[in-house]
Amino acid sequence: VFKMAAGGRNSREDSAWLVSRARESLKSDPHAAKAWLITARTLFPGEFSVQYEAYSVEQAAGNTTGAAKMLYDMFTQFSDEAILQAEVQKMTSALQSDSRDPDIVFYAGMFESLPSSAQRDVLLKSAEKSGNAVDHCRLVLLLLTRFPDTRPEHGVKLVDTLLDTEKRESLPSPVNCYRKLLVCDTIPLVCSSPDIDVSHKQLYRWLQKAMEFYVCFLTQPPAREGSKGPVLSSDKSPLKRQGSVFGGLSRHATIEGLSDKESIVPDPWERLHELMMTIGCRCGWEINMASLQEERSLADKWHCLKDLYNKESEDLEDSSQRKHILYSATFLLYQCVHNYTVAVQPELVTGTPSHNPALVLVEDIRNRPAVKERKSGKPVKKRRKMEAGEERSTSDDETGQRSGRGSANIQMSKTYQVSPEGMASFRTAIDCWKLLHAQHVMEKDFSRLNQHWRTDGWVWLQSFIIDMLLYQGDQQKAVSLLEELLGSCGEKEQADNTQTLLRLSLQLSSCHFCLGNYHRSCELTLDAILQLPAELQHGDSVPTKQQKTDKESRQLLMLSCTEADILPYCVHVLVTCLKRNGLDESEDDMSLGHLIVMLQYDWPSQEELFIKAVEKIVQQGSFTYNIFFNYVINIDMLEEFAFLKTPEGGKINLDLLPVSTTALSRQRTVTRGVNKGVKEDFRLAMERQVMRCSEHVDTLIKKFLTEERDIILQNLL
Repeated sequence: VFKMAAGGRNSREDSAWLVSRARESLKSDPHAAKAWLITARTLFPGEFSVQYEAYSVEQAAGNTTGAAKMLYDMFTQFSDEAILQAEVQKMTSALQSDSRDPDIVFYAGMFESLPSSAQRDVLLKSAEKSGNAVDHCRLVLLLLTRFPDTRPEHGVKLVDTLLDTEKRESLPSPVNCYRKLLVCDTIPLVCSSPDIDVSHKQLYRWLQKAMEFYVCFLTQPPAREGSKGPVLSSDKSPLKRQGSVFGGLSRHATIEGLSDKESIVPDPWERLHELMMTIGCRCGWEINMASLQEERSLADKWHCLKDLYNKESEDLEDSSQRKHILYSATFLLYQCVHNYTVAVQPELVTGTPSHNPALVLVEDIRNRPAVKERKSGKPVKKRRKMEAGEERSTSDDETGQRSGRGSANIQMSKTYQVSPEGMASFRTAIDCWKLLHAQHVMEKDFSRLNQHWRTDGWVWLQSFIIDMLLYQGDQQKAVSLLEELLGSCGEKEQADNTQTLLRLSLQLSSCHFCLGNYHRSCELTLDAILQLPAELQHGDSVPTKQQKTDKESRQLLMLSCTEADILPYCVHVLVTCLKRNGLDESEDDMSLGHLIVMLQYDWPSQEELFIKAVEKIVQQGSFTYNIFFNYVINIDMLEEFAFLKTPEGGKINLDLLPVSTTALSRQRTVTRGVNKGVKEDFRLAMERQVMRCSEHVDTLIKKFLTEERDIILQNLL
């Protein structure tokens, strides 16, 4: 040993010899091993292997304080050693873990045993040496969290680093690891420091980033195995699907690049509201104590916002509270739209199948006849399932109905209903939308936000806008947006979005009906029949009475996307349109026949309309409909047509067989019993048809609308 001290041997060999002696003594005599290592560290302070061996011995002995001191000494002297960097990383990683694993607890204890100055030094230098942007941010966040006095110097730098990194990476979605670390972890820490010097412009930029992240986090469906999430960028169709950057959602998404723990965002709306109020206080917003409480009711939030707007509305452009109104109204708008979307189309924002079907808002066309009723006719009073037990007369002022704007009454489906909270969110969202478009300066600010966020690619928001336009009676604008969405969906996307397409078809159909575009309305109605979910709902359900409503006000229906709600609505649209051709002065037997087939669905409440159809046939003296026996199975109708062939019924010339009776009569020998064979064919066909009376009318009507789609549309031209 004395020769070593005198430099008589090679230092590396000597240090290795001392380390080997320490290892040999470790099992039998730990104290001797420590003595050898103390000697080695004293003689060779510049040899990393000696220092690290001593650290390993302290670590194996479970001595957190001793191990921490040695690790920090090496950190200051040999910071470039890879094995040392790995140990430091284990120590800093342990600080971010809740695990009770003994090794993790030991490493965390090592860090806690270091002096504060050493802790700062370790975190700061480790962050500087980190080659991974996310790891760098994690370490700086640890520094800011543990040492608040470092926030003015390093907090704003970290914000800029995250913003620059996200921009450089050109990520497709705001829901990414850099944005999450920025808005959920970094900005709240930085803004909590009273000593930071940041301009209002920069603070508002931070708030925009935060709002975009939280809204997209809550509304962007996750990509799951076998499913796809929607595109959020405006340069692609809102209905096309692609994989998103994370694999799960609903407040605890697994964001790529982050751990499960880091991906958790508890109470997103509340956290966004808190951040908005914190930034607002820094920007001079007039904030009362009530505004600080996110758990207030929607009515309270709206009245508070409305009072602020009324106070500043006269000089809004120069008002110091303009940004306050803009961001508060935008926050409340998107929060309410999110709540409403969850109520009516949960799959749109969760990406997972819902137990309840989606709901769709459509015009109630029962008060909107396609044409004025004939003088001899009366309006239809009832409709199966949809208006069972309710009587209402149609309005004569069709033009006034079409041009009517403002709010409307909404009747809920009897099978699935939107909660009162969901409808309150819908109406509050409309109020916020009106406020944000009440003045040009506010509309311009809001439009700039939406362009920056590319909200025209947010399917859930576009869906709300359509519902809002329907609620306000602006069918023309609704049609423009609906047609754009429908046209942007290719064949593959149509197969993946059957439910979305069903909603679009129904809403377009009701809008075109109200605008007088009956052929297009029927075409879309028949599309909706094809898009009905694969479900069997046979049997005659007992209709339930609906509440009587104000006949003078506009009515909307909130239907569930099920056969029980959609098929009656579609049948009513088609019946109303078919009456235009079938019951007018012209002889259009095909339209009249189609109408008779459809009237079976709502029997016997449609009996009055059937009687009108029979009266027209009697007036004509003949009726040709060669698919009659394919689709007419109602026993009352069959008896009526059988009666029409008798002398008492007028001996009406009925050409109903699949092969024209006119052609048959030409093929037969003309004798005294002319047409006797034809009469026999008719009688046998009627007898066979009576045997089909027990068939399910729902299935029959769906088959008719599917297989005869082309000729139905042709007759509606």
